[in-house]
Amino acid sequence: MRKEIPGVGVLSYHVGTPSCTTCLHNPLHGGIWLRNYHSNEVGTLGCIVNDNKSGTPYMLSNQHVFLPGVVTAPYSKPMIGDIVLQPPFGTEQRVVGHVAKNKGPASTRYPKNTPVSAIEADIRNHVVEDFYDASLANLSTKFSYEIPNIGIPTGHEEPKIGMPIASLTGRSGLLAGEVAASTVNSLGTLPDGSIQVSLNIFHSTQEWGPGDSGSLIINLANRKAIGLIYATQYPNGGGTPVHLACKTTTIAKAYDINFVGRKGTFNPDGSLSTTPSPTPHPLPYPDFGISPEILVGGAVVGLGVAALVIFTH
Repeated sequence: MRKEIPGVGVLSYHVGTPSCTTCLHNPLHGGIWLRNYHSNEVGTLGCIVNDNKSGTPYMLSNQHVFLPGVVTAPYSKPMIGDIVLQPPFGTEQRVVGHVAKNKGPASTRYPKNTPVSAIEADIRNHVVEDFYDASLANLSTKFSYEIPNIGIPTGHEEPKIGMPIASLTGRSGLLAGEVAASTVNSLGTLPDGSIQVSLNIFHSTQEWGPGDSGSLIINLANRKAIGLIYATQYPNGGGTPVHLACKTTTIAKAYDINFVGRKGTFNPDGSLSTTPSPTPHPLPYPDFGISPEILVGGAVVGLGVAALVIFTH
């Protein structure tokens, strides 16, 4: 059931400056940092997806990661064709692709101080579209569908309350939790004072921070993708922050893509590679030594506290 709009709160997008700016990942995979060359802030590669008609593989992340000026201005002329860099900085920095597709709506905005009643009327009259903060970039280097410590996505589905979930994020690492609210409409105030309306999103108990934008959220039970991390909303007047994700069902429909991965290392055209990739340096992520399911308990708390401290910037 769709919940009522909880009221206007301050939105915090989660691009940021990572603790490691020079980590080379070859092949590319979900859960690593990258950036649009126009921006000095980074986000996370969610995963590799496939075009349903052509089979072409694409990188998937938030629109405000691949096209930062579209959502979180000011940045310098973000547009289709922009270079995507990984690592985001450092001497081994390289072009791994270009922004390829953006269909919006990343947001439906209203001027500052627009009455909530007017926005609610637009929602009832279907003036406001479902929200998805997502864009695609093509690939110019080898990639893997497998996300370390999570596995290969097997498709996508709707989130359900209580569903056990996990994400590999660029800054906070491996996060786990559960779906707190499966379908929500919310209002958030952006830095310029305008009000962003987000329809058909969901809430997670995961707690993320700058640099985690674009991370894929998967259902631990079947490795199906359910959403992309994109922001946290801080209620006006205080209260518990709400962690927001956009649904993969909406993203898949908008771009006509699927989230079904395959085992192996692949060339940019999607063909299976017969030659091994160079060993990344440093290695992509440490071996946690435990499965993500175990982290659903108390072990995730420490990661959450760290993320909340980061949010105060």
